[in-house]
Amino acid sequence: MTACFPTINTQWFNSVIGSITAASTPEELQAIINEAYGTVGLINSTISGQLEQLTLIEALLVPPVTLPTMITWVAGMITYLQAQYAPYAKYIEQQAAIIGEVAAMTAAVEQAAANFPGVVINIPSVAPFCTL
Repeated sequence: MTACFPTINTQWFNSVIGSITAASTPEELQAIINEAYGTVGLINSTISGQLEQLTLIEALLVPPVTLPTMITWVAGMITYLQAQYAPYAKYIEQQAAIIGEVAAMTAAVEQAAANFPGVVINIPSVAPFCTL
């Protein structure tokens, strides 16, 4: 079974940062920020939902210490589950990449907001990242 995991589109983040720094009004800046952080939140929620499934799989990776007659079956199940678990590591890499890109985007927002003194620019929160 081969899983297909998309890579993080750093060009999208770069484009958003370009739009943030080019914003000519506070309203335009805020609209760009709202859309960008909303998109990141949706992506992150999807990844986090997938990663939460790992807790069930991880529990099955430890063989039981009783029922010796099932040891062979359990060993086979563990081998199977390990193969199923491996693709999820890509999600962990993606979340790490997203965290870095959001930090860069936030720095760009702060720099762009400085162009509009006295105006409050809100940076929406991103859904919490799943931690294992």
